Amino acid sequence: MSRAHLRDTARAHRRSVARSLLLWPAAVAMVLGSVAGVWAYDAGRNSEASEAATALTKVAASTGPVTPQQLVADVARASALARDNAPLPDALVPALPDLFGDITYPMGTCSASREALTIDICPSGDTRASRTIVLWGDSHIGMWMRPLEQLAKERGYKIVPFTKASCVPLDEVEWYRGKAYPECRKFGQWSLEQIARIKPDHIIISGYLGTPLVNEAGTGPVPVGEDSERFTAGAKRMLSKVHSRLPDTKVTVLSDVSILEQDAGKCLGSKRATMGTCVKPMSSAVASRNGGWKAATAATGARYVDLLPYFCAETCPVVVGNTIVYRDSNHITSTYAQRLKPVLGKELGL
Repeated sequence: MSRAHLRDTARAHRRSVARSLLLWPAAVAMVLGSVAGVWAYDAGRNSEASEAATALTKVAASTGPVTPQQLVADVARASALARDNAPLPDALVPALPDLFGDITYPMGTCSASREALTIDICPSGDTRASRTIVLWGDSHIGMWMRPLEQLAKERGYKIVPFTKASCVPLDEVEWYRGKAYPECRKFGQWSLEQIARIKPDHIIISGYLGTPLVNEAGTGPVPVGEDSERFTAGAKRMLSKVHSRLPDTKVTVLSDVSILEQDAGKCLGSKRATMGTCVKPMSSAVASRNGGWKAATAATGARYVDLLPYFCAETCPVVVGNTIVYRDSNHITSTYAQRLKPVLGKELGL
């Protein structure tokens, strides 16, 4: 190999090294830019994951009493999560195996069965108090007993329940379990006599609004929602009777809750269950009858309390926070009722 060839090869190598050194900053910049892009992408993904985790953490809120404003916000958030079929919180309260038993209700002879026309009078709350609150209705007033008993003890009230299975305090005949239910109307008449003797300071009424009225022939039911005028008229008659017997007693009607298509335990027990499982808008039939109660209270000087904002937003979630709202298809859990204790205290003046 000639010296000239070696000299030319060395010069070419030096030029190549020089070009490489000149290009090195650009290459480094490209690499750093790529890495920065990856970091930015990962940071974005981490931020989204963090936001989702934060949202689910907020969903898994306290199961204890909350302010009315906070609970309305919790329901709206749960409704939005249901719309997006978000995952359920890990720790539901009550736990699914305990769900059906999470209820408070007058026991034994303190509540009337289908056939019974009277009950034993069973005071609770502050049983030595001179002031009295009567709870009148069926299991849908009974499901509020836990927070109401606590409020009564704290505020110095005795509670006396008058409850009967699927029996709304209504001056009408309902259709229950395949036949007319005159026992409910008779129980209502007996209850009014007892309540008039007690002379309570406050009567709180609520009941399941999914039971139809009997048709005029007495041979079958009228579909719920198609009997609005009769329902409202029956509610007015009963409230008017209460007012005529107890003109100085405060009377409040609590709105009923929506109805699920199946029990909450079945909805949430599926491996594929999400926040959106079994979630529907407010039942139109129940909404119609709530409207009947509202009209009846306005006509008779009683007060109507709309609890719907604490159960429904665009839809009615089955889970709010990490609390299961329903124990079956239409009763709320005692745990969720407890969350509404401040709401009840405010709305009922307790």
